[in-house]
Amino acid sequence: MSTFNHVNILNIPTDRSLHTTHGLHINKRAKNLMANNLVKEIKTIYSAHRTASPIVLPWGDVKDQTHEVCDN
Repeated sequence: MSTFNHVNILNIPTDRSLHTTHGLHINKRAKNLMANNLVKEIKTIYSAHRTASPIVLPWGDVKDQTHEVCDN
């Protein structure tokens, strides 16, 4: 993983309180914690690579007079 610049590591806690009673699966709290960490990482990556403002296109109902399709 250290040879790739595009790989990020997420730390996932292994606390006993984040597993089900039998200890094999993670519980709802752990799933929420991991989902929140993943969202934070995605936002960090997205904001770091964002260099220009988005291109805004007109709504689909607007007819462009220069690009009409002919039915021949």
